[in-house]
Amino acid sequence: MSAAQLARQPISPRALAAVALLALGLLAAILVRKDLIDSLLGMTSPVCRFDAGSYLTVATALVAAGALALLAASVAMLLSRTRSPRWVAYTLGAGSFVGFFIIVEALIQRGCINRFIVPFPTDVVGAFPRVVIEEDVLSRFLLTAAEAFAASIMVTLAGVAGGALLYRWRLLRLATETWVAAVAAAPLVLIYPLYLVIFGRSALTIVMMGFTAGLAPIILKTLEGLTATRRVLIDVGRSFNLTASQQFWKILFPAALPTIFVGLRLGIIFSLINIVGIEFLINFGGLGQLINELAERYDLPGTYAAICFVILVSVCVFILMERLERWLRPVD
Repeated sequence: MSAAQLARQPISPRALAAVALLALGLLAAILVRKDLIDSLLGMTSPVCRFDAGSYLTVATALVAAGALALLAASVAMLLSRTRSPRWVAYTLGAGSFVGFFIIVEALIQRGCINRFIVPFPTDVVGAFPRVVIEEDVLSRFLLTAAEAFAASIMVTLAGVAGGALLYRWRLLRLATETWVAAVAAAPLVLIYPLYLVIFGRSALTIVMMGFTAGLAPIILKTLEGLTATRRVLIDVGRSFNLTASQQFWKILFPAALPTIFVGLRLGIIFSLINIVGIEFLINFGGLGQLINELAERYDLPGTYAAICFVILVSVCVFILMERLERWLRPVD
């Protein structure tokens, strides 16, 4: 058998499992003894050094990165070859998450990651009860979640309506589409002093900043989705003598929904970033203010724990978005 024919042969699940175990064992050996690769290859050029005894060499970094990539690729190929139940995917995801933090913990202990910049993951986990009890994080979480929810509702209604308006009136689209795209690319967080003057140092300022930041992407993606509707669908609607309103709700809007939800995800991402960022900058509100206070106290584990609650807000918003999309598109 030639080399080309051998390369075309599918790799058996047993071979993939063996490769995954080999890569996992190599990673474990590197974590236990950081100079293992150096002693085998004789390379001692440091990548990062924090003291005389803490360094990571080029050889070790390259071998560890290769082993990690090989482990991920082999596990992915193994799952694609077998019809695994859903819990296997969930277990793999949770295991990868825990494995990542174990690797970070080991790298910090070895001195490759500066512990004065990134705290130990175990310290971050241990800071959760303290942040919840002493910093009243639940009320701050609810405040940030309420601001994100209000901004999301406003930006969804205004963005979809704005995109439909630009689609309906061609002259208006030609006059303003370029300006909307420019607003989408602008660093709108810099206008927060103006909003402070208009709305005051309040939650309304934070919500309006989130609304402003997320509006343009939703308008553009709504317009893109409506414009990309297949002509044959529009002609079918006209053949049934549908009114303009019926044409929009029965043909244009359902056809544009996938693209509209792409815009909603982008817009809500921008809104969340600006909401937390403005809370941080003006030291007012929910989780952003908490992150600012903990960072000024140089409480690194507490700061990272508060950031995890920000991620939780984002997860909750996107779960709601996914449920809404499934409700509006039950066929998919």
